[in-house]
Amino acid sequence: MLVFALCGVAFVCHAVVLASCNLLSLDGDTSTGSYGLFFLNVPDSGTDQCTEIRAIDEITGLYGDGIIWQPREDHHLRAAQIGCSFALGCGFALVIFVFFRQFFCPLPCSGFIMDVCGLAVQVGLAMVYLLWLSDGCTYFECDYGEGMPFLICAQVFWMIAGCFIKCMRPSAAERKKMEAEEQKKMEAEEQKKRGLEMEAEKDESGDEKDKSEDYNEESEDEIEEIVDEKEEIVDEKEEIVDEKEEIVDEKEEIVDEKEEIVDEKEEIVDEKEKEEGEDEKKESEDEKKENEIV
Repeated sequence: MLVFALCGVAFVCHAVVLASCNLLSLDGDTSTGSYGLFFLNVPDSGTDQCTEIRAIDEITGLYGDGIIWQPREDHHLRAAQIGCSFALGCGFALVIFVFFRQFFCPLPCSGFIMDVCGLAVQVGLAMVYLLWLSDGCTYFECDYGEGMPFLICAQVFWMIAGCFIKCMRPSAAERKKMEAEEQKKMEAEEQKKRGLEMEAEKDESGDEKDKSEDYNEESEDEIEEIVDEKEEIVDEKEEIVDEKEEIVDEKEEIVDEKEEIVDEKEEIVDEKEKEEGEDEKKESEDEKKENEIV
């Protein structure tokens, strides 16, 4: 709002400069007059009325020492008129852009255009000082008039407004978007807080469940250890039984070997007995033969 108010005050002062008939005071031989951008009160004319400059062809008199002033063909005056009018147009455009920026939505390229308009306004108002170089200030003696403070105020207020544009708050649409985003952020934060609270509650219940599960797991682990120990004992017993069976097998093998040895001995004995029987038979036969011979 401050920028808009400054633009409004500057615009009013600018309009007063355009409509003023007393930017400069003119000193004549017998009376004084006034001098504006579009209006002129000629000194020594016998009237205090301002006349439009475009209605004056030329001004002559004794004061100018024979110099003829033709206001409509004065190039410096024309430049001051064009500069001030152009600055007012740029100022009006600046007010429009500021108004839309403040109360509706920013227009396209508003930042760049507002900067250009602010600079153009200062250049246009500076061209008003070309009045001092016009033929009117050669024909008459010029001095600051009552309208000159409005020119200075317009320059100052336009300059301050152009500087404050950089610090201007966002538009109404942007503010609504920002408020909506902030509200969404607040809702998101509240949801996060609720989620954290729910997670904390779940963690507490989960800790209790974990404790019971850990207890069950520990008991199951102990049972499994006991079962493993029993299985190890059973395996050891089976190993012992296997060792015993191996010993028994070895003993049986030894017994079998002994029986084989006994069998071999019996066979040897039988063979000896057979041999002895055969020897006896031979002896008996020999005896029979001897007896027969005898």
